[in-house]
Amino acid sequence: MKKNLLAIIILALTVVNIALTAVLMIQVIKMNNTTIPVVTSVATHLNIIKGDSGEEQVASITLEDTDVREIAKQMKISLKVEEGGKQVHMVCDVSLLLNMNHEDYAKYSENFDVYETLIKDAISSVVSKHTESECKEDMDALKDEILKAIQNDVFNSEFVYKVAISEAVFG
Repeated sequence: MKKNLLAIIILALTVVNIALTAVLMIQVIKMNNTTIPVVTSVATHLNIIKGDSGEEQVASITLEDTDVREIAKQMKISLKVEEGGKQVHMVCDVSLLLNMNHEDYAKYSENFDVYETLIKDAISSVVSKHTESECKEDMDALKDEILKAIQNDVFNSEFVYKVAISEAVFG
């Protein structure tokens, strides 16, 4: 009799355990479904999602498909003044890498020199918002910001896929 009673108690506890586990899993799944969109949204805004379509596109463009256009030789840009600091300028060479296979390449490449003033203005407006230390610390982020400004404000196209800044001197 004691054996049967013990088996019934174990069976009852097992059924209760399964029921509580099911309730717990349902709650975890509900919470996960509400959390995933929030995390995805934050990650998208911070550009930390692996396999971003922009990165894949840049990786797939070969050197043969690239047209390099020099925009400015020794371009001088005034930087934002740091607290208690003096006015600093950045002097650099700027080139744009164009995707020759993009549908807008033919449209803009023939008269590319016409857009040079607009491109220089976009570069100046982005760089002048940053201090010398910000530019030195994260030049890649600065290039990305310039690229987005050129793509969105000047051409409204992504046929310009990379910005190259070389020989940057601060003083």
